[in-house]
Amino acid sequence: MTVIRNRLILQTKTTTDGPHGPVTTWEDSDAIWALVEPLSVDARAKYSQVAGESSYRVILQGKWSLSLADSRFKWPAGEVILAPIEPPMDPDGRGRQTVIVVKVDPNA
Repeated sequence: MTVIRNRLILQTKTTTDGPHGPVTTWEDSDAIWALVEPLSVDARAKYSQVAGESSYRVILQGKWSLSLADSRFKWPAGEVILAPIEPPMDPDGRGRQTVIVVKVDPNA
């Protein structure tokens, strides 16, 4: 059983037309509980990550469907933004957990 112990804020992207073109903003939508764990060296190789990037696996309870381009997580513990790099997956096919591979967004 996975212990869910990290509080994350799910953020959704909105794009509006501004006077100088599209303006993108990220809005907090839901506070959720998840397990955030760093990827091992083997897992980084599996996901073709550059060694210098900080990559994590976010494990959520239940079945989640998120858009890679329009969703991200704010991790208040370190004030970092975790951007999904792989689609959400259901590891056992039973809808009990959703696993999302993310990386720290250095531009946020």
